[in-house]
Amino acid sequence: MNTPFRLDQHPRRPQPLTAPPAGYFDQLPTRIMARVPRPAAERPAAPGWEWWLALPGAWRTSLAASVLLMGFVAAFWLVGSPAAPTAVASLDAVPKRELVRYLLDSGAAVETSDLAVLTAAHPAATQHFLRPSAAEIDEMLDAQPIEEPQYF
Repeated sequence: MNTPFRLDQHPRRPQPLTAPPAGYFDQLPTRIMARVPRPAAERPAAPGWEWWLALPGAWRTSLAASVLLMGFVAAFWLVGSPAAPTAVASLDAVPKRELVRYLLDSGAAVETSDLAVLTAAHPAATQHFLRPSAAEIDEMLDAQPIEEPQYF
């Protein structure tokens, strides 16, 4: 079994035999820095870029960030508009009879959210072939199953 350690039972070491030389800690940083190898002579700047080195660091950082931002803006501008309008344009190229036949086909899985997106994009799309009365709309809305009790 180990005996517990008690600090008072162990003798202290004697004080240092000699004091450090006078001014030792004052000269220590300069002595250490003298031992550190100095960097090689700095390379001269490329011709035409001396102005860049003359700018303060904050200006160089903001200028580089601005150039990067302008690059992103130019890239998005050159790419053009997103792909969604091309999809709508290609959907407009399909004859309406084929679209109606596709929607009425029993194998087509069309959800109400799909129709909501279509009518949001083209509000007058159903004007010429869907003309429901107010009673038919009420009947269809009443027939929709509502599972959330908050809508009752």
